[in-house]
Amino acid sequence: MAGPDVQRPRARMRRRRRDARGLPRGARHRELRRHGRPAAARAAGDRRAASVGRRRAGQGSLRRHRAGEGQEIQGDARALERPQPEGRECDQECTHGAQRLHLRPLERAVHRTAADHQRGGAADRHPSDRRRARHRGSVRPDRYPLSVRFGVQLQPDHCTWEEMRDTALLAEQLGYELLFSWDHFIPLRGDTSGRALEGWQILPAWGALTTRIRIGMLVTGNTYRNPGVLAKMAMTLDHITNGRAILGIGAAWNETEHRMYGIDFDTPGVRLAKLDESCRIIRSLFENKRTTHRGKYYTFTEALAEPKPVQRRLPILIGGGGERKTLRTTAKYADMWHGFGPPAQIAHKMEVLRAHCQEVDRDPDEIEITSGFDPGLCLRDSEREVEARRADVGKRIGSPVMGPLPIWRVEDALKRLREYEGVGVTTVIFGMGSPFDTETMRRFAAQVRPKFAAVAAA
Repeated sequence: MAGPDVQRPRARMRRRRRDARGLPRGARHRELRRHGRPAAARAAGDRRAASVGRRRAGQGSLRRHRAGEGQEIQGDARALERPQPEGRECDQECTHGAQRLHLRPLERAVHRTAADHQRGGAADRHPSDRRRARHRGSVRPDRYPLSVRFGVQLQPDHCTWEEMRDTALLAEQLGYELLFSWDHFIPLRGDTSGRALEGWQILPAWGALTTRIRIGMLVTGNTYRNPGVLAKMAMTLDHITNGRAILGIGAAWNETEHRMYGIDFDTPGVRLAKLDESCRIIRSLFENKRTTHRGKYYTFTEALAEPKPVQRRLPILIGGGGERKTLRTTAKYADMWHGFGPPAQIAHKMEVLRAHCQEVDRDPDEIEITSGFDPGLCLRDSEREVEARRADVGKRIGSPVMGPLPIWRVEDALKRLREYEGVGVTTVIFGMGSPFDTETMRRFAAQVRPKFAAVAAA
């Protein structure tokens, strides 16, 4: 059996410091030197020293290599992509379930001090810490040993910033891995003259308030911004979040928004061609020191984009199911693909995506498959409670909620999740409009996810 010096080194050290507190400075240091460090602390120090020695000898170097300056985007899309080193998957074992989550009070999360931000921000970290964050692969500290992750999309129409803030903090506290907004200038539900917060302004605010959950847009309308500006926005978000950003992008589809804001609304073919060209440019700006591109729709000349992302490879998520063009662009450039519809439809789109990957010589397993939850989720004890929830939403948005009833039983939710998992979906994202359904978020974390984890681990 280990002695007390090994069992509780920190406690012994605290007692020594407390006992020596009344001594003069020199005597206090002599007192601590006389007792020496506890055995466990000495061992930890030796391990740190050995690790530093190995790094100084050149082993395990974390130095980042970038392409040379002036590289022009030419030829196969794979020329823009560095080989991905073996990413370190999360090695933390699941030691608790949803019933043991330690929730941080919202007030404490919102009113973080300046020191808190300095400790968590990439700009205030030592350069070696930033390099470690960049090279560690996925930053997700999964709480469950699952093949499926879960996220929420909070749609910022007919709501306040305070609702967006508090619900995002709750999502992180409940253990969701991903958090998305969307990119629309007017409400898509109910009264289209109602309020709609700008999605990209929300993301860095979420990033400053959270510490673990990954943050992105589901998805950005490509036509709304120059791809270089969008790349800079995403890289800045990655620094604000210390490597948790996801760049979601799509071709854009809402003609009304384009007309209102004086943005050209091209034919579907042109918008999809612009999306393909934008993704190529964005990946180059992420990876290369300078980008020169002379394409059909965009021109860049020796374009700089610094600082580079914290992540070794900032993921690009492409949303949409167009089989000829969207999925081909996904195969060439995306790290994540978001599909819509029931599991059978997702399975078909994945087959098409795999065929495109084969044509462009891309491993389809490199692309994470994400999906919504069709036909929606509203966990309650009865259909009457579900109808009451729909009535509340109708009052908020100014029109009744129509369509099929969402899934509301825990057993039905589990069955649907297994169907998505069965076709290869690795991330399920629940879309939520205001007033946000925090009841479903809590019930899913406490009742559905632990059962799903138990089946997956069996």
